[in-house]
Amino acid sequence: MLAVQSKEALGHSGRFDKPIAIEIEEASVFYPAEEYHQNYHRKNPAHYKESREYSGRNAIIEKYWSN
Repeated sequence: MLAVQSKEALGHSGRFDKPIAIEIEEASVFYPAEEYHQNYHRKNPAHYKESREYSGRNAIIEKYWSN
């Protein structure tokens, strides 16, 4: 399963100090989100950028994924 291989590779990469703590489950029925949720970052760029900053997501991305 590709997801398991990806998780294992990330765990062995040394990028994080702690083990990857996500459970991978079999996919179930998928329901697409309503249209107003699709491409939210393009439809509401200012709000999306503000939300990323205040949630701490930008700092995490910079810390772990900047290289």
